[in-house]
Amino acid sequence: MNCYQSITIVPTQGNRYRFSHCFETEPYRNGWGASAVDAFSTALVMEIEPIVTEILDYIPTIDFTTTTTEVSLFETTIRYLAGMLSAYDLLKGPLSNLTTNTSAVDSLLAQSRSLADSLKYAFDTATGIPSNNLFFTTHSTDGSTSNGLATIGSLQLEWQHLSDLTGDPQYGNLAQKAETYLLNPQPAFAQPFPGLLGTNVNIMTGQFLDARGGWNGGDDSFYEYLLKMYVYDSSRFSNYSDRWTLAADSTIKYLTSHPSSQPELTFLSSFVNTSLVNTSQHLTCFDGGNFILGGQVFGRQDYIDFGLELVNGCHAIYNSTATMIGPEAFSWNTSALPPTDTAFYNEHGFYITNPLYDLRPEVIESYYYAFRATGAYPVTSKAHIIHRTH
Repeated sequence: MNCYQSITIVPTQGNRYRFSHCFETEPYRNGWGASAVDAFSTALVMEIEPIVTEILDYIPTIDFTTTTTEVSLFETTIRYLAGMLSAYDLLKGPLSNLTTNTSAVDSLLAQSRSLADSLKYAFDTATGIPSNNLFFTTHSTDGSTSNGLATIGSLQLEWQHLSDLTGDPQYGNLAQKAETYLLNPQPAFAQPFPGLLGTNVNIMTGQFLDARGGWNGGDDSFYEYLLKMYVYDSSRFSNYSDRWTLAADSTIKYLTSHPSSQPELTFLSSFVNTSLVNTSQHLTCFDGGNFILGGQVFGRQDYIDFGLELVNGCHAIYNSTATMIGPEAFSWNTSALPPTDTAFYNEHGFYITNPLYDLRPEVIESYYYAFRATGAYPVTSKAHIIHRTH
């Protein structure tokens, strides 16, 4: 087993751009090399030719038809499929100067198709809503009767783009059919606020099973992809923008929350039916960037201003911890405030409910959008330095 198949890769001492040894020997994300494929577009944008060459040479050797471990349709799509398609676009376009190995570049699309062909049986359900957890060795699923908002609604970009590149409509059609149940949610209770949906969907009926949600993990990227599908092709996917705008307006109206001890901060509550829950996650810190992008796309300064408020909220969280790194989960729910966290809450406007740092990139994405909108980084913390040097 090589390092590309393992959980963690570390750089060689004294050489920023070469891999050294593996911390773990168990396969990560099915042993196909998620760390390499997921990071490929970053290496390309940074124009680090040795890493580009190394990963480009590696990807054609992957056998996407076989793995002994459970496959997540969602994770595999957003990491492997997205990584290869992004690299293909860049190396066929603005960064074609980084390699002369045209056959390896072509293999990125061939490998993307091979992977999608291995995954597509997930959509073989009564509704076309996919099962998320797959077992290639038995061509089966884990038997779950439901799937989630984000895991259903975060496939469309990659699968549609694969169809557009190959000229084969089957991939986009599969993802778009599943999405129709999210664009037209039933029953009515699953949409407690206009455009804001519950989390779990019955695979066999297409019916939502609950009315709990928000912009946290499990729901987050559904709203992200609504906007980005419209950006991808506004003529074919104009209805996606309608759903995003509806959700954005409801978010501002119903989910905006300011902690009592620091009311200048802006967070987003989650919801259970129409009751609000004042908890959030590091994953949610993509929200500011998403609103800023929406404001730029639709010419809405109010979206940009609201997005900047959200970015500043996540920035404040980073600046408030001892390490200046944001926690995995936090709350400003004073009814559940532990006495030991009262002083921290009074000073900072939140308290930590999960101190894990799981190498999340969401806050950096929002910093990027904030920079594009304002020309200035909302960053003065050590966290910025940490992300720049890792």
